[in-house]
Amino acid sequence: MLDPNTEINRLDADYIIKHHLKYPISSFQEKYFYTETFEEAADIVIDYCRNKVKRSFKVDYDAQQKRLVVDRPIEMVDNLRNI
Repeated sequence: MLDPNTEINRLDADYIIKHHLKYPISSFQEKYFYTETFEEAADIVIDYCRNKVKRSFKVDYDAQQKRLVVDRPIEMVDNLRNI
């Protein structure tokens, strides 16, 4: 059963990024976001990532060659603790 103060809203990636980045990890969420289907949720997240997230490079999957393709040379990091 949900707490009476719980908010339930349509999934809106822009709104969530601007207003809901901090969630306490030791308590239940007070806000939930929904879509009619999993496909709609996936489309919203994929669209946000493709069009709004700033990346210094782009990675695609080549299904014929079964490999990842990077659009420019990148430096690989072996151990993230040394960054």
